[in-house]
Amino acid sequence: MNNDSRIWTPKGTGLMLARRFSVSPRFVSMALTGQRSSATARNIRAVAVREYNGKEIL
Repeated sequence: MNNDSRIWTPKGTGLMLARRFSVSPRFVSMALTGQRSSATARNIRAVAVREYNGKEIL
């Protein structure tokens, strides 16, 4: 998975990720669309794919 890749997730996943990482839903959205490249954003993308059925979008 590319660190700045876009990740599709099922509806409602963003709120669960925001709670899990103690960040705003907007930050999760930006992380999943590759607009953020911090360590937290990379972790959010990895967890979204690994645990929440996220799919990398090319």
